Amino acid sequence: MLNHLRFADDVVVLASSLEELQTMLEQLHHTSAQVGLKMNLSKTKILNENEEQVNVNGQRIENVTDLKRDVYNKCVLPVMTYGLETMMMTARSVNRLRVSQRAMERAMMGISLRGHIRNEDIRRQTRITDIVERIANSNGFGQDTWPDNTRKDGQKDFFAGGHA
Repeated sequence: MLNHLRFADDVVVLASSLEELQTMLEQLHHTSAQVGLKMNLSKTKILNENEEQVNVNGQRIENVTDLKRDVYNKCVLPVMTYGLETMMMTARSVNRLRVSQRAMERAMMGISLRGHIRNEDIRRQTRITDIVERIANSNGFGQDTWPDNTRKDGQKDFFAGGHA
């Protein structure tokens, strides 16, 4: 099983339990010290959905719960929206993007459809950027690339077909 990733001087340690992570980080700290290297514990972070703590050499390691949102907003969302400026957005394509995003949010939170938790409640927890709003606010999209969803007041409604 893969238990770490390395790039330059960065290491990502993967563990199936908090106890395993604690042991692995202590071993990494000890082994690094043996060869004259020092872990920068102030830059060391863990991603754990629980609020449980991990300590290395008596120092508490910061638990970053917002990392999933940051990865999604900075990596996944740009990939999903890349090249969309060149296509005509239809109500169906907007809906498909929303459905895909909601499925990813549920996966991030470990929530199945059977949990009967509303999308709005999940969005409040994840606080990720809505894909349709990102597309509508990007420079490459004009009103002529969106479906014609005209409201009763004559204004364009780019978000018709569901709530973010």
